[in-house]
Amino acid sequence: MWYYQNPQNTVSYSTNNENGSVRDYSPFRPKSTFIPCVNNPTLSTFTKKVSYEVEKIFQGPREIKRYNLTKNEHDALDWISKRTDVIIKSADKGGAVCVWSKDKYVTEALRQLNDEECYSRLSVNPIDNVKKELLELLDVAKSQNWISNKEYDFLIRDKPRFPCFYMLPKVHKNLMNPPGRPIISGNDSVTEPASKFVDYFIKPYVLKLPSYLQDSTQVLQKISQMGNIGSCLMATMDFESLFSNIVHKEGLAALRHYLGNRDSDQMPPTDFLIQLTEWTLRNNIFLFEDKLYKQEKGTAMGACFAPNYANLFLG
Repeated sequence: MWYYQNPQNTVSYSTNNENGSVRDYSPFRPKSTFIPCVNNPTLSTFTKKVSYEVEKIFQGPREIKRYNLTKNEHDALDWISKRTDVIIKSADKGGAVCVWSKDKYVTEALRQLNDEECYSRLSVNPIDNVKKELLELLDVAKSQNWISNKEYDFLIRDKPRFPCFYMLPKVHKNLMNPPGRPIISGNDSVTEPASKFVDYFIKPYVLKLPSYLQDSTQVLQKISQMGNIGSCLMATMDFESLFSNIVHKEGLAALRHYLGNRDSDQMPPTDFLIQLTEWTLRNNIFLFEDKLYKQEKGTAMGACFAPNYANLFLG
């Protein structure tokens, strides 16, 4: 089916009041519910003609599919994919495919989730209270013209799903009993829009950090610019479980430090972004094995704003 849409003016304007104004442009808007209606006879005729020609193509002789696997390999892949006693995941480093015993997978997950400093088990579903708290925050922002109507609608998820906890095996650390890298998939969750919203405003400050490196290519470029380093030794260091070890109070203080460089009249105000970030951090609720958990410390690896939040925390 072919569609057309009438061109419309897409320029948005600021709405001012005594308390401030929303921005001239925002990339945040709810998903479109637009359904095109076509009543053009010429276009309908063209559509039918194209559909007829496409159908003739598929009615002709089809090329025989040729697989790059032998029959035995294909059967083995089909067999292992149907097993319920293993978990198949990509390795944390290198992208290798790993087959993990489900018993060991669950044991490792529970070892991490039983850390009461980082996680807590929930006996009731708190989603109604979480959504109520968000609405109160957004109602104030909307009434003060800190966010537009479209941003307000974007930040509300009417029918959210619970994020899911899963792990990637760190086989580079232990091949037989690898620790797992915890990841919380927050797609379509109640906190996902807020996470995207916050990330949009904090990312520019990450790019300005003196320690920021985009990728390995930039590392090599900077090394080549250093010239002869003589007898200097190059060293790297790593932070153990960085994302889940950032105390909320300290992480928010780092965020406020960098956002404090914004103009005082810049929208939305820094206080609102801090409040929205705090709400997101406090309501990281997820499922594992049909049980509800809440992350009490740090940010979820899998949250949109998590990498930039962690970068600003380290500076």
